[in-house]
Amino acid sequence: MRRSPVRSWPSAKFNMGITKDKGNLAEIKVAAFLIEKGFKVLVPWGENNRYDLVAEKENKFLRIQVKYVSPKKGRLSVPLRSANNWKIIKYNRDEIDVVAAYNPDNDNVYLLLLKDFPNTATINLRISTPKNGQKRGVIPAVRFENKLFKPL
Repeated sequence: MRRSPVRSWPSAKFNMGITKDKGNLAEIKVAAFLIEKGFKVLVPWGENNRYDLVAEKENKFLRIQVKYVSPKKGRLSVPLRSANNWKIIKYNRDEIDVVAAYNPDNDNVYLLLLKDFPNTATINLRISTPKNGQKRGVIPAVRFENKLFKPL
């Protein structure tokens, strides 16, 4: 009887080039942040939800969409929408409450209440001062860095 060759398992090394791996890492980092802040974190079953996590504290539930966002040109561009090969769908307050952005460069989490950014497709959080000195319309990332929002 002939034996089939042993197949090796894929490498256990984390591949940051794979979008799914980046998303998984961001979700774990955001969940850990929320747990450290006293929240219970729930993970929805399946892939057909508009949110990635649910956080509960004092009987208040928040639906959270998590984004892995690498800084470019001194800012974090946080999309408030999802996209696939067929369509782009903006998040709305009937589906999610919070967008949580994870920055892998400094390991920080930024929590953005969706209601504070109506009719916006992307939020640009500045992590460094603009080279042209612009101040108007600039949203400093530090405002949201590792901070909870009121009333929680």
